[in-house]
Amino acid sequence: MRIDYLLLNESVRGSQISEIEISEKLTEFFIICDEIIQYEDENIFYSLEVYNQVFNGSDFVSWLYSSDEETTEKQLLRLYLEKELILNEELYENLYNSGNSDDVGGIILLEKPLKFNKHITPIDSSDSCLHIRKQILMKSSNAEDFVKGISKTFPNLFLSRNVFKSIKHFNPITKHADELIKHLSALNDYAMECYSIYKQRGHKAALQVFKAKSKGLECSPEGDAKRVTKFLSFEFVDVDGEVRKVECSPHTKLYQTNSDDRIYFEWNDERVNGRPPILIGHIGDHPYDKK
Repeated sequence: MRIDYLLLNESVRGSQISEIEISEKLTEFFIICDEIIQYEDENIFYSLEVYNQVFNGSDFVSWLYSSDEETTEKQLLRLYLEKELILNEELYENLYNSGNSDDVGGIILLEKPLKFNKHITPIDSSDSCLHIRKQILMKSSNAEDFVKGISKTFPNLFLSRNVFKSIKHFNPITKHADELIKHLSALNDYAMECYSIYKQRGHKAALQVFKAKSKGLECSPEGDAKRVTKFLSFEFVDVDGEVRKVECSPHTKLYQTNSDDRIYFEWNDERVNGRPPILIGHIGDHPYDKK
């Protein structure tokens, strides 16, 4: 799930900006950079042209490396440009001028450009990174790539070992990507909001709220406790490498109310140490014989 980002030259050129505004904008920029550079298959490219633009009445490079009015943010920006971002003029130009790709993100540094190339997705927050990842996830050509992209796209979700196998039920994945992403998005965005209800009143009450928030996605807990124990206990690996088994009774139903295509999940509730709050045990068809 490779994604290329560009530090837009046009996002430096601008009118006078106060030191307070600069500090705020750079803090936002660092958050975006940290979100991106944690992944080996996501990179930020920039051009030397960024240094040549006029900023606050002088060349940007002069402002950046001037000892006058030195700040922690300026020091950190130099570090990012020298160590974390990739200087590649040719690749930058190719990506910027490409008319065929919509998998390029344009990162704003200090000033929002007046316009973007149509194929470049504006990136002005870490949520924007999740948005472009979702766009690319939608175009995954196989189940393996789709699964690898889930954790990056939905940071509140953590997958069991079983998912890598069960999701192969959706073949080809391209036919089902839209519906899967709709359900995964709802679980990532709304299930955590229902955690306190789950703790106080249990699965049924929490899922009623989840259904309302997700605009009617069909969801329910498994009714047979014996089946939950026998068929819906999935293995998750915690941050220490320990395998934890967690029963995942709640599930959403894809496409229609009586569908056998389902996503089984559970609130982590610290059962899998150091992992995200929503555990996904199974993505696929009905995990047991209903007879």
